[in-house]
Amino acid sequence: GLALRGRRVLGVDLDPQGSLTTSLGTEYSRSLYHLLTGQATVAECVVNVRDNLDLLPSGSSLAQAEGTLWRMDAPRQRRTTLAQKMQRASGYDYILVDCSPSINLLNENAMLYAREVFVPVS
Repeated sequence: GLALRGRRVLGVDLDPQGSLTTSLGTEYSRSLYHLLTGQATVAECVVNVRDNLDLLPSGSSLAQAEGTLWRMDAPRQRRTTLAQKMQRASGYDYILVDCSPSINLLNENAMLYAREVFVPVS
């Protein structure tokens, strides 16, 4: 794909099931949960998978991050937290966000962060 063609790619696993993280066989100590809840920076969470491919991993704890977002006082901040935190994710040609197949606040954050959206259909 893109990484094999020399493009710097960051995958963001925004699915609490962590399918992207699992499929890449990635081990991690900090995840997207830690980033969204202010416990870590992008640099502390990103894991290198292989040349030109990094990952912001996730797991079941990500579902708790949505609760944290809902408790924020400012409605706009609830929807723009991902964009604010990702400002420090520089140096990538592409940032690909893998969302869960549901309508939720995490996916709303992704849609507001994204420049383009690809929706798989069968």
